[in-house]
Amino acid sequence: MPKSLRTFLEDCQRELPGEVIHITKEVNPANYDVTAIIKHLGAQKKFPIIIFDKPLNLNGRVGPIKLTMNCEISQGKTQIALGMPKTSTRPEIAEKCLEMEEHRIPPTIVDRKNAPVKENIMAGREVDLYEIPIMRHHEMDGGPYIVLSTVTKDKKTGIYNCSYHRMEVKHYGALRLAASSLEDLPRLRVAQ
Repeated sequence: MPKSLRTFLEDCQRELPGEVIHITKEVNPANYDVTAIIKHLGAQKKFPIIIFDKPLNLNGRVGPIKLTMNCEISQGKTQIALGMPKTSTRPEIAEKCLEMEEHRIPPTIVDRKNAPVKENIMAGREVDLYEIPIMRHHEMDGGPYIVLSTVTKDKKTGIYNCSYHRMEVKHYGALRLAASSLEDLPRLRVAQ
C-alpha cells in the first residue's frame, strides 16, 4: 500500500499507464483554469490524475508547489491506494475499508529531521497563503479556497469532531470558514 502521495503517484504510473498526466503549461487555478481542464476531460469520460507542474500562486507567479488533482476519482486508483488487486470488486473494496477501520495501523513515529511533512515549513510572519496555488472552483465562489479537515474537541464531553470545510483565503495570513448550523462544528461551539 502506498505510504505517501509520492509513492501513490509512482504506483499509479506503474499500474495505470496513461492515467497520470502532467500539464507543463502555466495555469491559473484561481481563475478556473484547472476546473476547466478537469471538466473538459470529464466530458470526454477521461479521469486521469493530473499534475499541474506550473500553477500560478495567488501572487500570479509560478512557485515551487505543484497542484495534483483527481487522485481518488476511479476504482482503479482506489484499489492502488488500498493495496488491492485490480480484480477487486466494489464490495471487496468496501470490506477492505471496514477491515482497515477495525484493525487500525498504529502510527510510526518519525524523527523530526526526517519527517516529509517538515520539508516545507512557514511559521509566523513567513506564512503567505498567496505563495500557494489555490483554486477557485465555481463561478459563484467568493474567492479562492482550500478544503481542509477541521478537528475540534467539545470541552464538556471531550469528544473530538473531524470534518471538512472550505476555507476561503481572506488575505495572505488568514482563512475563513463558514460552518452550517446543520453540522456538528457550530453545535460544539455553542456547547462551549
